[in-house]
Amino acid sequence: MNLHRVELEVFDYNPRAKAMYEKAGFKEEGIKREALYMNNEFHNVYIMSILKKEFMEG
Repeated sequence: MNLHRVELEVFDYNPRAKAMYEKAGFKEEGIKREALYMNNEFHNVYIMSILKKEFMEG
């Protein structure tokens, strides 16, 4: 696939996944504050992405 950009969302209750994406080169672009309600709690959602040139350099 000839993609220019890949984007993902990861929940704040999963810091290990966020760390794995950062290690793979993904950068945090923003936060959807309290965007998920689960088990009587609100959770933030991190938006992350990587560009083709960043992937190729890594």
